[in-house]
Amino acid sequence: HNNSILLAANMSNRVKILMVGPVNGQLSLLSNKLRTLQKSKAGPFDICICAGPFFHQTTTDNNDNDAVVKQERQTIKDNAAGDEKLLFDKSLTFDVPVLFVDAGNGLPTDLQAKIDNVKKRDDAEIDL
Repeated sequence: HNNSILLAANMSNRVKILMVGPVNGQLSLLSNKLRTLQKSKAGPFDICICAGPFFHQTTTDNNDNDAVVKQERQTIKDNAAGDEKLLFDKSLTFDVPVLFVDAGNGLPTDLQAKIDNVKKRDDAEIDL
């Protein structure tokens, strides 16, 4: 009897999905915008899907000799590195689950190392 009530409740609920483009390492900006959107008339959202590079991507183009462009890129890179550290330290959080589909240059070295360590630990725990 309780299962039919639960099923009916689940059928009437809709999932609100927020799609965003490339984050490119601007994790604090994403966190702040999600917090604002969750409280807005448009929210709340059940999940946020990020398409495109999630972590900072190094780019080069013909403007690399321009001092202003170099400084802007360095600032973005430094901010992204700081945001990634806050994310890894669990100091930076998101008000909604975030799924990212990253077609960029791969994961930051620190994150990849953590994933590799978890895989090694999981493999060591498996008894066949």
